[in-house]
Amino acid sequence: MRKTLMLKGLPLGIGIRKVAEACRQYGQISQIVVENAGVWEEPASVALVEFSRRQDAETARQALDNRLIGNSRVSVK
Repeated sequence: MRKTLMLKGLPLGIGIRKVAEACRQYGQISQIVVENAGVWEEPASVALVEFSRRQDAETARQALDNRLIGNSRVSVK
């Protein structure tokens, strides 16, 4: 089990603050990196969210997968 999650399919241009709002209820976050990738077939952003504890990352993965964040449904790996 990993402490870092990849959130794919986020709205293009989403900021770290919005990602943190969606994730912080599941545990302490160590780091968030957002990559805006508008060159893909469907423009979207990807975020890497590192939690302090593996258990919190797993809880977040289960809760956030296939959830709407902004106006996009995300997948969590």
